Parts: sequence; structure tokens; C-alpha cells
Amino acid sequence: MLTDRGIEMRTLRRGDTIAIVAPAGAIDGTILHRAVQLIEAEGFGVRVMPHVEHCATGVFAAPDALRAEDLQRAIDDDSIAAIICARGGYGTVRIIDRIDFGHLVQKPKWIVGFSDITVLHARLTQLGIPSVHGPMLKHIATHTFAHPDNRMLLQILTTGTPPRVSVATHPLSVAGTATGTLTGGNLSLLYALRGTDIDIRPSGKILFVEDLCEYNYHIDRMMQNLKMSRILQQINGLIAGQFTDIKDGATPFGQNAYETIRDAVGASMPTLMGFEAGHNPDVNTPLVFGAKVRLTIGQHTSTLEYL
Repeated sequence: MLTDRGIEMRTLRRGDTIAIVAPAGAIDGTILHRAVQLIEAEGFGVRVMPHVEHCATGVFAAPDALRAEDLQRAIDDDSIAAIICARGGYGTVRIIDRIDFGHLVQKPKWIVGFSDITVLHARLTQLGIPSVHGPMLKHIATHTFAHPDNRMLLQILTTGTPPRVSVATHPLSVAGTATGTLTGGNLSLLYALRGTDIDIRPSGKILFVEDLCEYNYHIDRMMQNLKMSRILQQINGLIAGQFTDIKDGATPFGQNAYETIRDAVGASMPTLMGFEAGHNPDVNTPLVFGAKVRLTIGQHTSTLEYL
């Protein structure tokens, strides 16, 4: 895959080594071992970095310095062809400024993950390096590579060519066509990065958002921030993914997540609601952030096409 900045992504061949890192939370050993077996069965070597398993420190897989060390080693080691993050949780923001991405800029490789890994995606997108917002070890271990999401992930890693995705158009979507660079991730993390040097740079972007276990009014607060800071007015289009286990307070907010997003965005920009990517345990369609895409939202069917 050649990006619009002229960066050629490394594609995997059977026999290549995939590293497992834990930039945030600790992974259950049973899930880790099952996922490793399945990846190896597809013909790849797997290197589990030292501080992924049995190193838990509170909510973290290991202390900040050791998580950063694992990620840095995986980035700098040319014998590692791709990196899959073990899980999300919390903690990537604590190590992002410790990571030197210089070697990755010179020799790009795929990094895969979602949720808390949004922090990594934000940095990589600004460097012009595509990355995969997609399944991590639990999804692989639970569903095997027979699952369409995991098959799509393998296709991206081995060919560099993401497939065209077609979905039914959600009633709250806004019809239209937009092109731009796909970016985004977990809405709470994007909100946490506001005002930092890896904040959203909205010009020319298609923004994807999803979230988990937030209150409806929290969703509104975050979307109003994007509106008031004119992020929503500058992007070319928006994709709202899965909003899973969203809660109400003692007094109902009165809108669900998609209604809240539609209220903030308005009807002047192509907006696709209900795209199946995010924290649903059964479906998490991979997305390539940093890639140029065309979003076409029709009355009945909508498509996301990589250009």
C-alpha cells in the first residue's frame, strides 16, 4: 500500500514474525495463548514481548517504562513485520511521548488495535503512517480466522489492500459523498487528546468515532466540544461506529448516541451512522486509518472505498 505521502507499507508473507505488545492493559493468559496458536496456524511467527503476560501493575500490563520499552523494541526490530496490540484498557497515553517513531517512518510496518490504541493511531496518522483500527487478541481467540473481521485483517496485513465495505444505510445517516483521509477512533480518547500535539487535525479528514460504557450526556458533551472547536465544521465526513453499552443517568438524557451525534453534526455533511466497528464483541470491521477513502452514503446502501 502506497500512501498519499509516498510511504510504502510493508506487507506480510507467511513465515514473517508478528509482535504482540501491551501498551495499556494486561491480557488474560488464556486469551493470549489461544490467539498466538491461531496466528501461528496461519503461517506466521509470533513474538510476545516480555511485558505482556504475568506483569500486571494495577490496570497496566507493566510499569510505563517497560510497556514503552516493549513497543520501542517492536518498532525498531526489522525482523518484526507487524505489531498487534494485545488489548486496550488504559495507559497508552502515559507512554506515547516516550516512543521514538523515527525508525517506523523510515521502515513502516502495520500496527493493529483499537480502543485505548486510539492514542497510537493519532500519532501515526500525523506521521503519515497508516495503521489498522481493528481486532485484537480477544476477537481473534474467540472467533478464529474463520470470522470475516479477522479474515479482512489478514487481507490488509498481507496485501496492503483493504476491501470495499458496503453496509445498509442507518435512518439517521446523512446522504452524500465525501473523500478524505480516514482518522479517529474511540471518542473518549479523542476527547482526552484535545489540546495536545496529537489532537485531531480536521482538514481533509473523514472522522470515525465509537465508544463504550459512556453515559448519553457524556457523548453529548464530547460531541459539543467537537462542534464548538469547529472540528465538525472542517472535516469532510463522519462515520459513527458502534456505541456499546451506553448508559443513562437517573434522569434519561432523551437521545441515544446516534441521535446525539446527528444533533451535533447537523445535516450538511455526509454522515454514516451505525458502522460495525468498535466494542461489539462479535463484529469489529477493520479500518485503515491514514488511508484516503471515499465515503458514499445512499438511501439504502452506503460504501467505504479505499483510494
